[in-house]
Amino acid sequence: MQKLNRIVALFFTALCCVHAGCSTWGTRVPMGEHRYGKVPVEHVMILFEPPQRPYEQIGIVSSLGGIFASEGDMFRKMQMAAAGLGADAIIVRGPGTTVQSRGGITVVQTQTVSNYWDYPKTSAIAIKYR
Repeated sequence: MQKLNRIVALFFTALCCVHAGCSTWGTRVPMGEHRYGKVPVEHVMILFEPPQRPYEQIGIVSSLGGIFASEGDMFRKMQMAAAGLGADAIIVRGPGTTVQSRGGITVVQTQTVSNYWDYPKTSAIAIKYR
């Protein structure tokens, strides 16, 4: 019975570790002297090129995904991090990120995962409109 309890405990520990490895993390680093209050996550637009209107860069946000994380999960984490900085938008420009337009559809590709130990990573500049 004791052996069965250990096996069950190890199974649930392993399950939690695997689940934690599949999640996505978002980080933020403020830039400049100004600090802004938090905004709703839905307020933060996701851009793939700089906007035409004037803005200031207020921070850098990044997202490190787990082995099964989608680009949508990673963009959402960056939105959440940027909302904490008070950003109006993020401009996605991370290493390994390519953006292409095909027939009016924007296609975004992040860093390719080459093996089990590599995790997809995307970063962006958080901006505030003037």
